[in-house]
Amino acid sequence: MELKFGKHKGEDLDDVPTDYLKWLLENMEPQKGNFDNRPLLKECQLQVDSREKHGEAVANEGINNTREAINQSETDSNDGFKEPPAF
Repeated sequence: MELKFGKHKGEDLDDVPTDYLKWLLENMEPQKGNFDNRPLLKECQLQVDSREKHGEAVANEGINNTREAINQSETDSNDGFKEPPAF
């Protein structure tokens, strides 16, 4: 996911420093006017949690694999049954 504003505008969240992601989580409102920031905040939290648990490089690889598995499971349909993501 790419940031659309601020100091790291145009950068993918994978490349944004953890301290800045934490700042966004603490300071950004979930919804402001017509802008729904919840998907961005959810992705920021996923990044921070993974980085703190696994370290920066390993976390980014794991997040990308999780995103791919989620996207794949959303596009696959087997009569409503969805296979769990493989890791």
